[in-house]
Amino acid sequence: MGDCAIFARIRTAVHKSHVAETVSHRRRASPPAKGAGHIVIISSRAGLATSLSSIHSYLAAKHGRIGLIKQLAQELGPFGTSVNSVAPGLMATSPSLRKASCDNFASTSAMRRMGTPTGLANAVTFLASACITGQTIPVTGGPLA
Repeated sequence: MGDCAIFARIRTAVHKSHVAETVSHRRRASPPAKGAGHIVIISSRAGLATSLSSIHSYLAAKHGRIGLIKQLAQELGPFGTSVNSVAPGLMATSPSLRKASCDNFASTSAMRRMGTPTGLANAVTFLASACITGQTIPVTGGPLA
């Protein structure tokens, strides 16, 4: 597969993630006021490290999303808008996981437990209230491989 085809897949994945839609709504607000707000995008730990699933297109899309967040932070910062993301790891709520899989995965993480929606929400709340932009906070329960 050539570079153009790979780029097209990444671009399609980013657009399908509604990130582009969110940003285009933000850019249409004219003129943006200082201190206008915060954009917090949910990414994935796969955007910060290697993928545990070996699905290359997913990995590439998540890395692209984190690059987009950094670029948007640069573009929207002068208008008072911060752009950040949280990168959750495997959550106990994932429908494809069985109890045994959750216990096994949790035993390998530094915190010895799986992430929860509450933990993810707390990270989003923090980013939506802080003077931080262009950053991705991993919510993974431990270091990334």
